[in-house]
Amino acid sequence: MLLEDWTQNHVLGKVIGVAYTIEFQKRGLPHVHIVLWLAESDRCHSTEDIDTIISAEIPDKETDPIGFEAVSSLMVHGPCGVVNPSCACMKGEEGDKKCSKFFPKEFNATTTIDSNGYPVYRRRNNGRTIKRRGVDLDNRFIVPYNRGLLVKYQAHINVEWCHQGKLIKYMFKYVLKGPDCATMVIEKDGQPDRNDSGANNNDEIQNYLACRYLSSCEACWRIFDFSIHYRKPVVQKLIFHLEKEQNICYNEKESLTSVLRRNHVDGTMFVQWFQANEQYSQGRNLTYVQFPEKFRWDNTSKMWIPRKRDIAVVGRLIYVQPFVGELFYMRLLLNFVCGATSFEDLRTVNGVVYNSYKEACLHHDILGSDDDWHLAIQDASTHQTGRQLRNLFVTMLLFCDVSDVRSLWDKNWKLMSDDIEYIHRKKSAQQKFVIGSKHLHSLTLYDVDLQLRKAGKTLMDFPTLPLIDNAFHCRSQNTLLYEQYMYDRHLLKQESLTLVSMLNEKQKHIHEVLTKNVMDKAGGLFFVYGHGVEGIPISYSEWVINVGDGKVAKIPIDGYSDSDFIEIPPELRVDSGEDGKQAIINKLYSDLLARHIDPNYFRDRVILAPLNEDVDVINTEVLKLSPGQCRVYRSYDSICNSSVNYESQESIYPIEFLNSLKFGGIPNHVLELKVGAPIVLLRNISPARGLCNVCESNGHPNERITKNVVYHEIFNDL
Repeated sequence: MLLEDWTQNHVLGKVIGVAYTIEFQKRGLPHVHIVLWLAESDRCHSTEDIDTIISAEIPDKETDPIGFEAVSSLMVHGPCGVVNPSCACMKGEEGDKKCSKFFPKEFNATTTIDSNGYPVYRRRNNGRTIKRRGVDLDNRFIVPYNRGLLVKYQAHINVEWCHQGKLIKYMFKYVLKGPDCATMVIEKDGQPDRNDSGANNNDEIQNYLACRYLSSCEACWRIFDFSIHYRKPVVQKLIFHLEKEQNICYNEKESLTSVLRRNHVDGTMFVQWFQANEQYSQGRNLTYVQFPEKFRWDNTSKMWIPRKRDIAVVGRLIYVQPFVGELFYMRLLLNFVCGATSFEDLRTVNGVVYNSYKEACLHHDILGSDDDWHLAIQDASTHQTGRQLRNLFVTMLLFCDVSDVRSLWDKNWKLMSDDIEYIHRKKSAQQKFVIGSKHLHSLTLYDVDLQLRKAGKTLMDFPTLPLIDNAFHCRSQNTLLYEQYMYDRHLLKQESLTLVSMLNEKQKHIHEVLTKNVMDKAGGLFFVYGHGVEGIPISYSEWVINVGDGKVAKIPIDGYSDSDFIEIPPELRVDSGEDGKQAIINKLYSDLLARHIDPNYFRDRVILAPLNEDVDVINTEVLKLSPGQCRVYRSYDSICNSSVNYESQESIYPIEFLNSLKFGGIPNHVLELKVGAPIVLLRNISPARGLCNVCESNGHPNERITKNVVYHEIFNDL
C-alpha cells in the first residue's frame, strides 16, 4: 500500500527510484527505512517546496482536528531533557545528559538549508502545544512528517528531505546498517571464564558468526519469506576487462580442456556486448552503461538478449582507480562511446584507431588540460637543476593525472637535460665535451627511466613516451646492483656502530642473533615482540578515561603497588577548564617568532591528534603565529565529464560542494603555506629521495614558495 501510494499514486511526486530495508528492534518490532528518488520536475528546488511536503509543526486543532490528533499521538518526541532525564534518548554522564536526537530543536520562522546541506525545518513559535505526561510540548519537539501519509496510515512516519551528496553517504550507511548483535557470557561462581594465559577467552571470529540477535518476530518474518529489502530500478553490475585479460575461475582439479570449454574467450559479458552491437541495431546508440536498459544478460547462455518489455534498469561499471592505467581509461570510454563492436572500435576516434585507451580519451576531449603541469616545470626550471626537474616530471607521471604525457615530455625535456652535458663533461675531464641533441635526449630519457624503476614503474608503463635504445636499456637492468655499489660502506659502518651502542641489553641480544643468522646464511623466521602486563582484571581504556576525568587517584589492584604505575607529570597535564589545544600551542611554540626559520625548531616539536578536524584547527592556529606572507593553494575539483548523467550531476554536486569534501589521506581543498612552515606528505612520493610520509620543511632561508612550485628541505632524520 505504501509503495503504491508513492510509485503509482505519486503522493509525493513522480518516483523514479526506491530502496528500502526492514529492520527489527530488540523488542522484535519491525520498522522500515525507505529512500525515494523523485523525478527532476517534482524535486524540491526551494525551501518553499519542502514546506509543501514536510512539516515539523503542530496542526491547528480547530481547523485540522484529524491532523492534530495524529501528530499528538504519533509524532511528538519526549518529553526529555531536564523534565525527564531518564528518557531513553538521554545520553551522557549523570548530571550532564543530553538528548541524542538533539531535541528540543530551535524555533525557525522559515525552512533553511545549513552549511552542511541539512534542512532546518520551519518551527514557528505560534503558541501551539501538546500536553504529554504533564508537560506542554511545542513545535520544537515535533518529528518532521507528511500530513497525508500520517493521517492515512496512522503510524509514526518520519519524512526527511535529502538532496546533497554529503547526506546521501550517511543516509545509506544508516539504511543498510547490519542487524542487532548481542553477546552472552556464562560465568561460574561469579568468576570470569579465562584461558590458561589469564586473558579473557574472546574469540572475535566466533563472535562475528554467533553474536547476531534474532528475535521471534524476525524469525517468523524470514520463515514466511517476507521481503527484507527492495530496490527499483534494478542495478546491473557491468564487468569489463582489457583484451584477453578476463578473469577465469576454475577448480584446481578441473582439466584444462574443461576450463577452456567453460570459459570461452568470447563468453564474457563485455565481449558479448561487442557482438550484440554487431547483431542488433537498437543497441548501437547506447553506451555500455545504458545497454541494460534495452538488453538483459542471460548468465546461462552467456549472451545479451533484447528485452521484450521496458524495465527500469541502471547499469553500473565496476570501479577502477586512476593508477591502474589503461583499464581506468577504458572505463572512461565506456561511459562515452556508443555501439562499440570490438576493442579496436572502442579506441577509434574519427576513423583513427589509437594504440591506447588513454590516447582515445584524449582525442575525445574527455581528459582535462595539462597547462598546470607545463607551468610547474617551467616555473621550477628558473631555480632547479635538471636532476630536480626530472624528479618533478617523474612525480607528475606517478601521482598526477597528466592527460598528454608525450606532449609534456616533448615540450619540456630540454629543460630537464640542462645538467647532463655538464655531468658528462666533468666525468670525461674535457671542458669542450659536447653531446648531440639525439644522444642528449636518450640520456635524459634514461635517467627518467631510472627514477621510474625506483618506484616500480618503467617507460613501458607510459606507452606514449619514447623508448630508450638497446644500449641504455641493457644498462638500466642493473640499477639495483648499481645502487648497492654506490653506498658509502665506511660511513654506513660508523652509523651502524653508533646505532648499536644505543641499544639496550635485550635489543642487543636480538641484534646479535639476527646478525649471526644472516652472516651464517642459516635463514629462518623470527618474531620480535614486546609483551605487556597480562591478567589485569580492568579495562585499560576505561582506566585511562577515569584518570583523565580525575575520578581515580590510584588503581586498587591486588598484587600491584603504587610504584607499578607512572604518574603523568604536572607540566604535561592540561588543567581542568583550560583550552587544551591553545595550551599545547602556547607551550610548544611560545618562541615561534624568533626561531621559525630554524629547521630544527619544527623538527623537535610535534602535536599529535586522533582526529583530522583537530589537526586542521591546530595547523591553522600555529600558521597564524608564523610571520611572513601566506600563500593559498586551491585544488581543482570537478565531476568527470564522461560520467553518466553529467548535466544532472553538475546541478546536484556544485563546485563549492566538491570543494568542501574532506577525506583521510587526501589534502583539503585549501592549502595555506608560509616559508618556514612544515609540510607533511600524505603518501610515499619517492622513498629513494626521502619523500615519504614524513615531515618536510620550507624553513631554509633561501627556500621559497611560488604559484606552481614549493621549494623545501627534507627532515631526513624523522
